[in-house]
Amino acid sequence: MINIYGCLPNDANQCSAEESAAETPGGESEFERRLLRELAAAGHAPEDVGFAVGDGAGWVRRLFDDWFPRSERVVDYYHAAEHLWAAARARHGPGDLAAAWAKRLCAALKAGRVDNVLAELRQRGAGLPECERVAAYIAERRDRMRYDDYLRRGLPIGSGRVEAACKTVVGRRMKCAGMRWTVAGANPVLWLRCARRLVRRLLERPARRLRDPRE
Repeated sequence: MINIYGCLPNDANQCSAEESAAETPGGESEFERRLLRELAAAGHAPEDVGFAVGDGAGWVRRLFDDWFPRSERVVDYYHAAEHLWAAARARHGPGDLAAAWAKRLCAALKAGRVDNVLAELRQRGAGLPECERVAAYIAERRDRMRYDDYLRRGLPIGSGRVEAACKTVVGRRMKCAGMRWTVAGANPVLWLRCARRLVRRLLERPARRLRDPRE
């Protein structure tokens, strides 16, 4: 599953659009149309997107570059980590040695030490096609892997929150045993469910004292 979302500048918690390409009939072009439509429905233009996270697939990169050129475009850290684990298993096979190396590489990547990750992949994985592939993958996308900087600024480095929302808000209501939905029937149910969850979340927030402008 591929998840991407854009966040408005100065508000990393406001998700302006999200879709799942894996579940979009019509492929990449239909996904792109739906994404832009949802963005417009939320009252935003592509140039409003200040931060966007997606996996490192070529078509996702092209979509980001074409429609959100002013945004910070980030490769989902957890997708990148999957590639590092694949390289570790190719080098050491399944087992503790592969796990230890993969964890060290992932920690270095999250800490912003991309050069160290590349050096290890190229040195210890020399001659192994999978390690060379992963090194090329990281090198080509390194400008979108400044995870230490994103974390320091309180920005998300993965799409897990969005995927979790899809499961808890949508999946639990719409994917029960025996259910069959049409788009016309599903949309009103989802609108009500989302509204209910939003109101509940707002009510559960602790009240904030408004600052007196005279202070």
